[in-house]
Amino acid sequence: SSARVSEVLARMAPALALICTSIFAYGLSGPDIGWISDDYVEVYGVTSPVPDWQSAFARTADGHWSPWRFLKLPLQGYLGFWLGPGPTHVLQFSGHLVCVLLFYRLLTRLRWPTSAALAAGMLFSAFPWFAQAVYWWPGASANWATVLFLAAAHCFVVWTRNPRLRWLLAYACFVLLSLVTYELWLGGFLLIGGLD
Repeated sequence: SSARVSEVLARMAPALALICTSIFAYGLSGPDIGWISDDYVEVYGVTSPVPDWQSAFARTADGHWSPWRFLKLPLQGYLGFWLGPGPTHVLQFSGHLVCVLLFYRLLTRLRWPTSAALAAGMLFSAFPWFAQAVYWWPGASANWATVLFLAAAHCFVVWTRNPRLRWLLAYACFVLLSLVTYELWLGGFLLIGGLD
């Protein structure tokens, strides 16, 4: 029984190290951050209040219909409005943590040595340039698009090793969701072709 517990802890050690690194880098101050500069604009609008829920799905900030950022405006505007700054930043940090764990798992799935995948995951988790995506509420769309992008990459890698239709469909769905969350991830999908 104690051997089994040791085995489970050994398997979980890299993930726990990544979680602790992320918490130390960004998580401790997240709940204390209020709305800053563009956060306020993202949640409350610039010259007018946030549009109603249905309009936010169909229109960009300038009022024109757009298929891109279909999920960005309603999710960021309404979640921020409903949750308030503290819980919103905790949610955003959670998204960053999911990115870190998915990134680490993707590297191990690509057969990287555990130590190299852990080092890359730790760098990803605490890299200073990511502070804006973790702390700045308008950066949340990049966070969640990255979660969806990494999920798509996982599905693609599984599909290349086990070519079943369900993995290809899951890949396509994650690609679509990522693009309607943050269309600038379009170039990232070119990288998936180089995986495996």
